[in-house]
Amino acid sequence: MYKKFRNYKLYILNSTLGFTLIELLVGLSLFVVIALFATQSISTIFINKRKVEVTQAVRQEADYALEVMERHFRNATSITNCSATLIDYLDFYGQPGRFNCQMTPADDAYIASNGARLTTSAVNVSACQFSCNSSLNVVNISFTLTQSGTTTDAREKATANVSSQVQLRNK
Repeated sequence: MYKKFRNYKLYILNSTLGFTLIELLVGLSLFVVIALFATQSISTIFINKRKVEVTQAVRQEADYALEVMERHFRNATSITNCSATLIDYLDFYGQPGRFNCQMTPADDAYIASNGARLTTSAVNVSACQFSCNSSLNVVNISFTLTQSGTTTDAREKATANVSSQVQLRNK
C-alpha cells in the first residue's frame, strides 16, 4: 500500500498540470478582443450622453426664449415698431416692451427683452429675425441657437432652429 501511495505521489509530480503556451495565447487574445469591444461601447455611451446633455441644454434655452416672446406677443395690444431684429409693442396694461436680437459681437449674440438677456452665454444666437403683419396682427419669430464655446469633438455640437407665428389677441 505504501508503494502505491508513493507511486501516486510521483504521478502527481510528473503529471501535465497547467496550460500550454498556445492555450495561454488564445485565452489572452480572447480577453483583449472582449476588452476592446467593452471599452469602445463604454466610450460611445459617454459620448452619446454628452451629446444628449448639450442638445437638451440648447433646446431648453430656445424653448424658454420662444415661450417668453410668444406670451408677451399674445398678450400685447399692438406692435408699435417692427424691423428684422427689433420689435416694440404695448402690453396688456399699455406698458411698452421690446424684443431685439443683439447680434454683435458675433461670438456672444443673444436675444434681449427690454435690455435683459433671454438667452444665456451658454448659447449663441444666429439668424435671428422678426417680421410683422399689422393687418392680421401676426408676429413671425425665427432664430437659431448654437452651443457657445469651443469643443474639439464635432459630435458634441448642438443647434436648435426655432420658428413660430404668434397672433396678438388683445387688440
